Order: sequence, then structure tokens, then C-alpha cells
Amino acid sequence: MGIVSKILAWAGFLTPGELFDAVRHGDEGRIKEILDQKPDFANAKNWEGWTPLCVAAAEGRVDIARLLVERGANVNFWNEKGNAPLYCAAVGDHVDVAELLLANGSEVNLEGEGAYTPLIWSVILGSAGVAQVLLAHGADVNHRVEEGATALSLAKVGCAIMADGGKPPAVVRRWAELEAILRKHGARE
Repeated sequence: MGIVSKILAWAGFLTPGELFDAVRHGDEGRIKEILDQKPDFANAKNWEGWTPLCVAAAEGRVDIARLLVERGANVNFWNEKGNAPLYCAAVGDHVDVAELLLANGSEVNLEGEGAYTPLIWSVILGSAGVAQVLLAHGADVNHRVEEGATALSLAKVGCAIMADGGKPPAVVRRWAELEAILRKHGARE
């Protein structure tokens, strides 16, 4: 929390920074207290343009994400950098968070900057679990980003980069597994 937020909190004013701190620490009780007083904070943005739901999704805090969704957090919000809660779930391959978001109306093919979708981000990040969930919910396996790449071409590049970079076989296998998953779902070159 920044100095201004600390001063405001000390003076008895609630700030969005307090909500972000509670989300990061998994403090469900404090989140409820804050949202009871300031329900609009459910869709507040931090200095990076992230909402509390994006933070919960990136950290894999499914119970906190569920609470935020119940309190009105926008599951399809995306910021200026193209980050949406579903993209954030891919950061740590948080399958349970991705399933929660999709069950609550998150758009599986939501396009951010450059026409990047949650599936594209899942492949870039090597998140096979989230990729499988997205495909099971109808993600467009052959979608092209503005540069022309598809999820399959990115998986192949990821595999080659990891192998050439001397990464451990387990890391290389992650992108090879993604390539196989995508092909199984009809991905084309």
C-alpha cells in the first residue's frame, strides 16, 4: 500500500489498496468488510491496471476469486495491457480459477491487445491445464493474433526455444504437451 493509502487508512478512510492487500494475503474476512462498505471496490484498479479479481486469479486464490465474483467483480474486465482475469489464471496454470471464471460468464475467446486470447496466453505461458479447460469450453484453437501466429505455432516455437536454450526436459515437454493437446483439438498450421 502506498503512502497516501496508508495516511487515508490511518485517518479512517477505506482505499482500494486495502482491498488489494487483503486479496494478496487471502484475508477473506477483511475483503468482506471492505466490500460491505465499498462494493464498487470489487472492480477497482491498482497502479498496474489490475482488478482484485485479476490478482486473485494470478495467485490461484480460487476462494477469494469466488467471493469477488459473488460481490460483482467483472469476469470479463481487461486493462490497457490486455490482461483479463482469465489470462491471469493462466499465469500459474490455475485450472480451478479458470473453471470458476468460465462458469461465471468469462468469455473464452475474449480478445485483448494484439488479438491475444486466453488460449494464446496459456500457450505462451506453458499452462497446459488452463489450455485444456479453455478448449473444453470452446476456445478457438485456430485463432490468429494480429502478427499471424496461432496457438499451435506458438507451442512449436516455445518447444524449440526451450530445447535450444538448454532447458530441462520437463520444461521442454510442457510445450510439446501443449502442441499435442492443440493438435488433438484440431489445430492447424
